[in-house]
Amino acid sequence: MQLIIKLCAVLGFFIAFLAMPAVAQNSGLQSLRTSDQSRQWDAVGRLNIGSNSICSGALIEPDLVLTAAHCLFDRSTGVLRPAHDIEFAAGLRNGRPTAYRRAVNISVHEHYRFTTDVRPALNYDLALVRLESPIENVTVTPFLLGAKPAQGAEIGVASYGRDRADTLSLQERCQVLRRQFATLIMSCDIEPGSSGAPVFEVQNGELRIVSVISAMADIRGQDVSIGTSVEGLMDQMMAELQTDVTAVTQTSTQPRRLRMNSQLNSTGARFVRP
Repeated sequence: MQLIIKLCAVLGFFIAFLAMPAVAQNSGLQSLRTSDQSRQWDAVGRLNIGSNSICSGALIEPDLVLTAAHCLFDRSTGVLRPAHDIEFAAGLRNGRPTAYRRAVNISVHEHYRFTTDVRPALNYDLALVRLESPIENVTVTPFLLGAKPAQGAEIGVASYGRDRADTLSLQERCQVLRRQFATLIMSCDIEPGSSGAPVFEVQNGELRIVSVISAMADIRGQDVSIGTSVEGLMDQMMAELQTDVTAVTQTSTQPRRLRMNSQLNSTGARFVRP
C-alpha cells in the first residue's frame, strides 16, 4: 500500500509538470534605490554568512529573521554554521543598511535535511535567525505570515542577488504555477543570493509572507523558482528559540516526507541553488 501511494504521488507530480500552465505576464525586477521606493520593504534584508556567502531574509519579529534553512549550512562540510557567523543588514540600499545586527541563535525546521548533492533538499527549507537585539526603527516593520497561496495566485518577491547584492530588488508580480504539499512552484525571477527571500501575497488586505525561496530550476525549458510555504510550519522553530536552543540536532531517523528533489529530477528539472 505504501509503495502504491508513493508511486501515485510521483506519477501525479510528473503529470502536473507535463501540464504546466502558461505563465501569466510577470513584472520585471525593480531596484529599490531610493528611500521612497524601499520604505515599505525595510524589514527585508541581506544575510551575510561567513566570509563569502549571502542570502535574503525578512523580519517577522523585531529580532527574528525568516530565511531558508540551506543558507545556514556550510556547503563544503554539510555542518550547520554557528550563529556568530551570521549578520543581518535590514533595508540594505546602495550598500547602506537601515539597521544592522549579529545573530545569536538559529533554529532550522526539525524535518529539514541538508544535502551537498547537486539536487538540493527542498522539503521544509525554513529557518529562523534570532538577532542580538530587536530592530526598533520606525521604518522597519516586521511582516505578518500568511496562508499557502492558491495555484494561479499572483505573488511578489523581494530579494538580493549576485549582481544586485547591495540594493533590494522587487518583483511585484509573478505567479504560483503548482502546489505540492508545502512546496510551491513559481514563475518568479531569482538568482544566486535570492535564497531565503520572502514571497508575498496580499491576504485580507495586508501584505503577508507566504513562502521562502529555496531553489531555482529549469523544467522542460521553463525557468521556475521553488519555495516552501510557511503555513503550519513555524511553531516548532518559534518554540525552539523560546527555549534558547542554540543548536539543531539532526537525527538519523528520516521523517516521512515527499522527496521533491528526486521527483523534480524525473521531470527533467535542472537545479541551481540561488
